[in-house]
Amino acid sequence: MTATSTRGGVVTRPVRGLAPSRRAPARRAGDRRPLVRDYLRAAGQVVQAAR
Repeated sequence: MTATSTRGGVVTRPVRGLAPSRRAPARRAGDRRPLVRDYLRAAGQVVQAAR
């Protein structure tokens, strides 16, 4: 599986079995980096706005 690094050590990975437009954000337990927290918050806001 190929990983693509982005800012601050956040890594994106392709997930097999999902349509190309779908994403599943995940983080390590205990990861308290502000960049990760903000990324997950923004992703949640996008999902809520799309409903």
